[in-house]
Amino acid sequence: MGQCLSSATVPIMKEHFEEAIEDALATQEQQAGNENSSPQHRPQGGRHDKSAALYASLPSDAEKHEVRNVYDGDTFTLTNEKRVRLLGIDTPEIKEQQPFAQEAKAYTKDRCNKREVHLSFEPGSEREDHYGRLLCYVWVSADNGKHLCINEGIVEAGLARAYTPGKGKEPHNWEKL
Repeated sequence: MGQCLSSATVPIMKEHFEEAIEDALATQEQQAGNENSSPQHRPQGGRHDKSAALYASLPSDAEKHEVRNVYDGDTFTLTNEKRVRLLGIDTPEIKEQQPFAQEAKAYTKDRCNKREVHLSFEPGSEREDHYGRLLCYVWVSADNGKHLCINEGIVEAGLARAYTPGKGKEPHNWEKL
């Protein structure tokens, strides 16, 4: 367990989408009102207790890191300056001003920015893309003691789509994305 595995497909429902937007807006409002708040005091911004993206344990190969900066919904930089690209998903582009790009960024930023995350990799696949970014599943601690797979959570929230970077090669958790 703990490797983003399931035979069930993720239901992307209006309820999850509305909750994600509501959470992102609440986070933006709080941060605008208190720019100097520490990461520990920012809300987690999620209704994780019903999420299919929650797991009781982390993958056995998960590596602990800290996030320095979130660029958009699927890309961030670690404090060791390595850039990370969330594996198996694609979020709207901020530079192209695509709809919901800011909400996708807020989802990832609220859960990862200036926080401890755990990274795991697709078994049997390259760990980096042609830009040198780490291709990872990203895990954060949820309020309920479980671990949220950000890759799956952002898709479940309706702010990303499942994506296969290679020809016919699907991530091991494709059915869940």
